[in-house]
Amino acid sequence: MKKSLLFLALLGLVLTFSACGDDEPGINHDRDLVMEVKALTHAASNNGTQEPTITLTDVNKFTVHQKTLTMDFALKATIGGQEHSFNINGVPVQQTEGSYRFNFNQAQTTDAAVTNLKGMVDFSDPMGIFQYDWNGYHVCVTIPDVFFEQVRLNFKYSDGVTSQYNDSWFTLKVAAQKADFIIDQIEIAHDYMKSGDEYKRTGQYLKSITGKDVKMQPTAQGFNLSAEQIETIAITGTDIKTDYYPIYNLNTNVNLVNGTIASTFVLKHVLERSNNEQKTPTKWEDIAVTANGKIFRDKMFN
Repeated sequence: MKKSLLFLALLGLVLTFSACGDDEPGINHDRDLVMEVKALTHAASNNGTQEPTITLTDVNKFTVHQKTLTMDFALKATIGGQEHSFNINGVPVQQTEGSYRFNFNQAQTTDAAVTNLKGMVDFSDPMGIFQYDWNGYHVCVTIPDVFFEQVRLNFKYSDGVTSQYNDSWFTLKVAAQKADFIIDQIEIAHDYMKSGDEYKRTGQYLKSITGKDVKMQPTAQGFNLSAEQIETIAITGTDIKTDYYPIYNLNTNVNLVNGTIASTFVLKHVLERSNNEQKTPTKWEDIAVTANGKIFRDKMFN
């Protein structure tokens, strides 16, 4: 995953303050690791009697005891409009080799009301992605920048030609009732590009496409993003910013229970605009896109 300097600095602080007096250089895999992360909490009643909710202010604390490979949780969750606290200790974890990623799957916990606690915490990013059941609710927790790092894009061009790209990232930066919609790495194999006085089909690689403030609606298992039109900023492979790739008819469903995303939209490549102040598109290529993906790759380092 993409690790910012801020995340690395946070990890350094975590390791420093959890060293318990051990000043030797290098990484000590026996020391405790402690981390707090602000989270997106999705809560849905199992019987569907209440509308699902999403909150963005819950803070969760994790302590991993590396000697025993167990983790303690201090969880905060807003459920049914009320903030709840859960202290869970001694959950067995598995550590991904060569990393600070810990996985867990615990049917029963020391807090008897919390069951089916399963997921992952990564101290090097830092983040937690997990879920559990409590008192008739299913609760999913992730970071507010919900990401999918293995997304397959299928393109259908206006002349019926199709292509596929299998290595995109989707990031949804969730806020109150809206989200930013970001695609990293997108290769349009049959895009129109200008050559002299005419447009010819050729490949186009975009480092990213970003659309702001898309409508977000909680669903029973996650949330949905929808928009008739999104003005976007795209960055080409040569680092040029362009607004010539707006998105139309966006419908994106995020399933936090399964950790998957399914999206459809039309990528409208504007080829020419009018010369007036409105700069109205006068020629464009409509590219129908479907996308499916999941949070993690099959192999961590592929």
